Amino acid sequence: MPWPKGKTRDKPSGSGRQKGTPNRSTADVREVIAAFAKANAELMHEKLNAIKDPAKWMDSYLRAIEYHIPKLGRQELTGADGEKLSVNVSINRTVKVNGE
Repeated sequence: MPWPKGKTRDKPSGSGRQKGTPNRSTADVREVIAAFAKANAELMHEKLNAIKDPAKWMDSYLRAIEYHIPKLGRQELTGADGEKLSVNVSINRTVKVNGE
């Protein structure tokens, strides 16, 4: 018999993965990629240095490291309670005329 729709299951406090903790397979994959990158760093360095076109070199470099260094998520700034953020800028400038 399926679990009734809308009824929640009682879980003991502290059960399950904590928020922000990667699952084991994600952690394992990242560890393997890091080990591979470390073991092949010298070969990668040689291959990258063989590329003469700066744009192609940078593209290859960035594509390789994106698996080792995670991309940062987009951040949005808001004011209190999600309202628009307002910024006031005041510039005070003193100008000396004829050395005074």
